[in-house]
Amino acid sequence: MTDTSLKAKLFSDLNWLLILCNIALFVWACSIPLYWQQPELFYHGFFWSMNGTTDYHLQTGLRWSDFLKPLDPLRVDGPLRFRQFSYLTEMLTFKFWQYFSVAYASNCNVVFFNLLTVFALWKLTYKLTQSKSSAWAAALLALNSGIAIATVMFPFRNAKLLVVTLFLFAWHILANSKTSLDKAGWGRVAGFFFIGLLAAFTDEIAFFVFPLLFFYLYLRDGKKGVFNKRIIIGFCVNAALFIALVLFIKEYTSHNPNYSVERHTIPDHLRNLTAYFSQPIATVRDLAKAFFAFFLQRNFGYWDFSILGVSAFLSFTALIFMITKKLLPFEKKLAAAILVMVLIKALLLPHNFGVHKISMPEGTVFPSLLFFQHYYAYCETVIFGLIFGILLAKGITDSRKFTLTLLCITIISLSNVYHLKSGPQNALEAVNRHLPVPKMAMKDLLRVKWYLTQKNLRPFYLSFPTINADYIHGTWADTENISPNVYTDFILVNYLRPIEKGDAIISLKNPSAPAFPPEDELTNAATFLDIFTEESLDLKRLREGKELSVLSPREAARSKPGAHSETLTQPIKEAVFFIKGRAQYQFKINDQTFTGEQSYGNSYEMFRFPIPPEMKTSIRLELMVVPADKSREAYFVGPFGF
Repeated sequence: MTDTSLKAKLFSDLNWLLILCNIALFVWACSIPLYWQQPELFYHGFFWSMNGTTDYHLQTGLRWSDFLKPLDPLRVDGPLRFRQFSYLTEMLTFKFWQYFSVAYASNCNVVFFNLLTVFALWKLTYKLTQSKSSAWAAALLALNSGIAIATVMFPFRNAKLLVVTLFLFAWHILANSKTSLDKAGWGRVAGFFFIGLLAAFTDEIAFFVFPLLFFYLYLRDGKKGVFNKRIIIGFCVNAALFIALVLFIKEYTSHNPNYSVERHTIPDHLRNLTAYFSQPIATVRDLAKAFFAFFLQRNFGYWDFSILGVSAFLSFTALIFMITKKLLPFEKKLAAAILVMVLIKALLLPHNFGVHKISMPEGTVFPSLLFFQHYYAYCETVIFGLIFGILLAKGITDSRKFTLTLLCITIISLSNVYHLKSGPQNALEAVNRHLPVPKMAMKDLLRVKWYLTQKNLRPFYLSFPTINADYIHGTWADTENISPNVYTDFILVNYLRPIEKGDAIISLKNPSAPAFPPEDELTNAATFLDIFTEESLDLKRLREGKELSVLSPREAARSKPGAHSETLTQPIKEAVFFIKGRAQYQFKINDQTFTGEQSYGNSYEMFRFPIPPEMKTSIRLELMVVPADKSREAYFVGPFGF
């Protein structure tokens, strides 16, 4: 083997090693435990689990009525938006993961769509440049970009990921055609326009990125590439289908009692744009600030004065200098068109709910999506990966230059993952998920899955803070507070399948088909598990040598407080009782009196008291319970000694 071939093999091996390092960094980011959740997803999960759109009973699996839910955007988005394919995809994937009790505990959907997008980006870049090196550069820049990693670590909706995936696959259909579309088969044309129709009902971004594909056809095939029979017929059919579906959705939505014209997104959006553009200097200032000080800084390595931050900035600068001037006119025009599209989209598609104080600096007038740390700028991060792939193609033709490119990308990737190892703090702060309390709540809730795998301890009665009512309605307001609503929503929806199977028992009546009725929960349970305090109790021990009904509840009302006493002649170490429903209690152990309050609402809360060593025999336990709510009873079980 000659020195030249040996060096070539060495650089080739080094390149593959760097590619694997980038993939390993993505795997590392995906493996970091997520102790936070976007509150909107709690609401979505509850809605997808409902029996229809108005019945608050919940059930796993698919029913025909579920397919009407994506047609009811007011329940999913608030305002009327045409994202039905996105809603459908979200519902189907949610129900799939719900079956395995990881609907809220996993970022698998985001990881899947991100990988699918990166794969499509690799294929497209290679088709456009005929360079595997530039394809890898584009794909790896997008895979471990700051926006992508933040989105993986703080899962949100799928709309902006899915629309980009559809856009890239539609472009690949065009790029993979050996002839212009006027000579291509009708199947290829139909596939392209079908993907375009799906994208139009996925996110508004489609209306900004898909025109770029027609410009690409114009550049590649000339006027005949765009203005031909097949394209015109496909466009007209797609437009007719889109208008018909929009009218149908509006008609269906108009029968919703919550519908109002004022909540329609398009008029509101146009009014907001008029207000923003009436301040052109502030709009341009904010857009420039969002792009240079937020998007670029976060997306390409989280530039700061740390060693990794500085190294990432230098690596990004090196990538800029590696862009060659030896570009073909086609490549120059295509790259310029992509940049123009990004600018138009940034100007015409700000955040539809205005300025976000935490995500945007003080004094912001124009709420650009580029201010956001995750999700909202996902389209731009993929597009910039494509731009770099096109512009670097002529400059990384040999292994050495490709090695330098991969080294720069690896440093950027490492800096992104390192800076986000504790989660995207700005995005978490925007929804109050950066605080210790919600993180601790998520740890408590995720721990339940381990308990449910312990067959010898099932069925569990799951005790947790919840509302003082039989049902929760899963409203937007229910998702804002940390406790008790986070516990309630998570248990009800994420662990709905174990409840239906009989591995878990709760007192709320939302589950449509629980294995055990909620009226006599503790009698049917083998283990009592307090999720909040991590305390557990073997209920089988309490039933030993007693009647089966010993754990049946007694009722307490305001007009008639509940009371029960027990005299024990055998030595005991501990006394315990359970209360369901907000109530005050008075508990006596002989002449010692204890008072307190049940705070778990419609879920049994366990109270344990150690017995003083001097009390050996003839121990009298007395419990009195008075409901806190005048219109609602409370229930209690016990007291017991053991």
